[in-house]
Amino acid sequence: MIIKRLELLNVKSFREPIDVKFDADKKLFAFSGINGSGKSTIIKSIWYIQKLYFANKAGKSEAFFEELNEFLSKDVAYISCEFCQGEATGSIKLFRHDGNFKIQIENEELFDLSWGKDIPENLILFIDSNRIVQNPKIDFTSISLENFSESKILTSIIENPNEIFSTIYEKIISDYIYSRLLPAKPDRLTYFHVAQKFFEKLIPHVSIKNFSGKHVENQFVLLGKNGSDSKSKQYDIRNFSSGEKALFSILNLLFLTNKISTIIIDEPENNFHSSLLMNFIGLLKDFCDGKVLSKLKELNSPESSKVIKEEWITSLYENMTISQVILATHSKDLIYRVFAYGKNFIVSDEIVPLEEENAETPLRLIGLSQVDKRVLFVEGKNDKLFLEGVLAGHDITIKDLSGGESVISTWKKIQKIKKELRNIDFVFLVDSDNRKYQILDDARAIDAEFCDASLLVLDRHEMESYLIDIDTIFDSIESLATTLGKEVISKENIVKEVEDSYVKTRVSSILKDSNNKTREFSNSKMADALWGSEAFKQMIKSKEYVTHDDVMSCFGEGFLESISGQIAITINETHTVYRKGLKYEDFINLCDGKAIFSRLCGRLGEVLGVTKKNVHDVILRKALSSDASLLKVEITNIIRKFPNYHSNLDSVSNLTLDLEDE
Repeated sequence: MIIKRLELLNVKSFREPIDVKFDADKKLFAFSGINGSGKSTIIKSIWYIQKLYFANKAGKSEAFFEELNEFLSKDVAYISCEFCQGEATGSIKLFRHDGNFKIQIENEELFDLSWGKDIPENLILFIDSNRIVQNPKIDFTSISLENFSESKILTSIIENPNEIFSTIYEKIISDYIYSRLLPAKPDRLTYFHVAQKFFEKLIPHVSIKNFSGKHVENQFVLLGKNGSDSKSKQYDIRNFSSGEKALFSILNLLFLTNKISTIIIDEPENNFHSSLLMNFIGLLKDFCDGKVLSKLKELNSPESSKVIKEEWITSLYENMTISQVILATHSKDLIYRVFAYGKNFIVSDEIVPLEEENAETPLRLIGLSQVDKRVLFVEGKNDKLFLEGVLAGHDITIKDLSGGESVISTWKKIQKIKKELRNIDFVFLVDSDNRKYQILDDARAIDAEFCDASLLVLDRHEMESYLIDIDTIFDSIESLATTLGKEVISKENIVKEVEDSYVKTRVSSILKDSNNKTREFSNSKMADALWGSEAFKQMIKSKEYVTHDDVMSCFGEGFLESISGQIAITINETHTVYRKGLKYEDFINLCDGKAIFSRLCGRLGEVLGVTKKNVHDVILRKALSSDASLLKVEITNIIRKFPNYHSNLDSVSNLTLDLEDE
């Protein structure tokens, strides 16, 4: 029998109707949220529905209703849980209205056939990891076989799941004593020996050794030992950690009764360290997949401490399986493990499925994930040096690559593996080179969401081009001139100086851009021509020594003429872009900003009688302190591109850059 649907209203913190559907094709489910979000309420509600059935059958409903007074927190409230087994479905609903409770069971026969048996089956086991703390005392006079019947054990755990360790411990001690007095086949303690194998597989440094009536006066105890040293001291397993007690109890109960259909665990990470938790959840997944017997046979090897007869384990566990595992958790590792096995939900004011593809953003919003590193990819060393100064203190690592094509190529590689990169954010910064919309369109065709989230294409040729901002330059120079007692340089003259700097740097810009474009083009074409040629590959395989003529023969007739012609076209196009006679508004987005700004600072410095670096730093500080400056706007765009990054954007205004004079 499996849980199909849960509905709540006014249960603890849930004031609006809650509706959770459990997919029939999934076995593992996890509910995640901040403390107080209600994830524990969700799973506890399921257990309460089972407890309600047994209380109702035993005529103890009224006492149970008192327990629920605070859980169903308003006068109009309900819990409804729908179950199914095969094609049959049924539901149990608990209503509260005007201070009165009412039970409604649909298809009661479904529940009677499982839970209503003398020994109930298809049960829900609820584990609150924080509350398995009992240390039972079992003296020589307290053992009674009747007290530990399977039916009474199951009933006890249904009513008081927090006493699972105490109940199981007493059952094991009792069965040990009676197996010594009245041996049986299979051995009464087969379940214990099976659970022991799985326990020691999951926690190999702890072994469960033997029973003793001498370790504690007038008591029977079960002893364990840490480590493999035969001389290490044995100790009472009642001194296990809470996590060890939880694991010991769950495993023993599963193999004792084989009557558990659903396991619900509240925040298992509180008691299990990460690797143990992952292995334990993996084991439960194997149990859900019907692999209990095969896993047991693997552990029941001649090398193990106790070999159990194969016919015993086959007769007892051949058909053993678990239908569902439901968890409440704030463990990011566990959430991602559940993605591989089942389904995750985020719990807040509502409950929504969490998709692995887009899990990081909601997990960060509720504090279950964080970014350990932020990386900004840029085209070259100049961009890196400039941005490292501007973004100092923002905890952003800047990586320079060899040109825009390399940045785009890296973006494509990261896009393919982005789901595996959980604690690191990337932003990719590309100079437009007049191809902004083409770059963005090509990237969006691959992955529109990742493109919009991580790729930033500048409107200008490079970051330092944003320093060529007439209003900001004028404000900076006006302040500097006033301080120096010099005549203020007008905006018109600043524009004229920028235009003159364009003329002086035009040829170097043509050389720089032609070099970058033809280098990328020729390298790509040559690599394609060679490695796309079967003749070239065959030549490498067949020859021990390759000559110049051998390589040239693989290019094919007309290859060099073709590539030379394309190079010429590229150079001529670059000349057209940087043509003579352009005005400020025509060249500002495509010019070599670094070169123009450097020359402009030198010219303004000459007029004002200060160094180029003095002018450079005054303008840069103004650009970083003014929210209206083009540079500040672009820097803010970069920082905001990192998801959920709450850095103080104003801090860029407090920088003092130590930039060398050009």
